[in-house]
Amino acid sequence: MKKSSKKQNRGEADDLTSVCAEPRPDDGIPPAILSKRERQNRDQRQRVGKVRSAQLCEQIRHALADALICDCDDQLLADTKVERVEAVSGSSSVMASLSFETNDAVLIDEVFTRLQAASGRLRASIAGAIHRKRVPHLRFTVIMTEPSAD
Repeated sequence: MKKSSKKQNRGEADDLTSVCAEPRPDDGIPPAILSKRERQNRDQRQRVGKVRSAQLCEQIRHALADALICDCDDQLLADTKVERVEAVSGSSSVMASLSFETNDAVLIDEVFTRLQAASGRLRASIAGAIHRKRVPHLRFTVIMTEPSAD
């Protein structure tokens, strides 16, 4: 009576071509370990996405500040200060928060209206500065701040 060798049987199972049509790098890995790897990869992609989004927002903030001063022939817009830029719904649009020193709420509405009218020119200026395939749409928030006592 001949003993069957377990090593011989295991060797046949290690030959992946006998058990699957197309071997992949994750073949033979237990599902628990595989799902942990997938979670780690997903978390890494999310971290990279957040960093890229933050970099894009910072680039847009600088480009928008320059465009408001240089590219717009509007002194009211030149007097606004870009406080922050945040990504809204991924990177397809951004929310720019600008501050304007005044005590007049009507003037804030006028600044907002002029920003909306100039958004095309501002996007064109930003496009030259950020080197992206698509320029995010701009949304604005204007914050009224107290004038300094200079």
